Amino acid sequence: MLGDHPPPPSSAERWNAAWSRLLRRLVLVASELPGNLLERAAHEHGLSAAPATQEERDDHAALFLPWFLFTWTPTWPGEPPPGHEDGSSLAESHLVLHEEELDEDERLLIERTVLEPFSFYRVGGLDESHVELRDLLRRRDRRVLAPELVARLEEGQLLFARIVDVEDDLSLALACASQALPGELSRRILETAAALTPGALEDDELEADQDRWISLHRQLRHELTEAGMNSDGDPLVLHHLTFEVTDTDDAIEALASLTARGPDEIEDALEWDEHGELARAAVPWNRVDAEGRLQPRGQLELKGRRLTAEVDSASRADELRAALHVLLGEDCREVDCTRTHLAEFTRQLEDAD
Repeated sequence: MLGDHPPPPSSAERWNAAWSRLLRRLVLVASELPGNLLERAAHEHGLSAAPATQEERDDHAALFLPWFLFTWTPTWPGEPPPGHEDGSSLAESHLVLHEEELDEDERLLIERTVLEPFSFYRVGGLDESHVELRDLLRRRDRRVLAPELVARLEEGQLLFARIVDVEDDLSLALACASQALPGELSRRILETAAALTPGALEDDELEADQDRWISLHRQLRHELTEAGMNSDGDPLVLHHLTFEVTDTDDAIEALASLTARGPDEIEDALEWDEHGELARAAVPWNRVDAEGRLQPRGQLELKGRRLTAEVDSASRADELRAALHVLLGEDCREVDCTRTHLAEFTRQLEDAD
């Protein structure tokens, strides 16, 4: 109706929008400073300045950039640029130099974010929009408004994050790892913290060891892979599932849904025979997270009325079965499932060599 106005943004939307604006501004400013700062900071932490995988891209935006802009203190190859002489982070220096160019929300975000260190959190209660988090290093509880996390977290998992209080009763996860760690790693985290201090870490102690915690998080992620766990924290057990479908056209629609891209996006994956019948369709199985990003889950292939799938855990196999039941119901029947544990798969690869 003429004269109607959209509803005002919620507090969370307001602060997330301000955070996005601020990150874009600070990345642009950093790119214009001398010394290839982004590449040097990435190299310092063993990260890629141009991440290749989706998980690396997610963590690059969600973890590395906030650390780079709000925590890292650059060293300069020559004389520091004006306003960067005191060893402050890029965000702090920008606040001093260009405070008048920032709006009130952006200024407050810089002031509060630089005071809030990264830490490890254990997931407690979950409701529709909030997550109860236990700070394992400072031994205190936080209630965080994070509907985008609720959709992908489970109680007992660990999260590496920077939680910022933007209002008296509003805390947001303004920097957060793209994947949670399984809860059994809590002991490792607490043992490392105890090596520094017998009790809960104070903010200044935690802040002083930010490099240590970021390195530990990266090490734990690597150890999950080495220990045979996928990005969900589930044991790596390769599943090859075979289904028979009743109707090929319905199966193609199901594949379009499972790719999370829609029917137009999978046209290039459809191969037709000389009679105009579907010969083969091979597509990735993706899931869309709460922020609209695609999360790869497995591979799917349709040949005639036979649908096969490759996934890397029992949990993902069950998830796919449930999704196919919703999409195709009784018109999709599982006829076979083979399982290969990581050790056996590795031996097969070695034998093939």
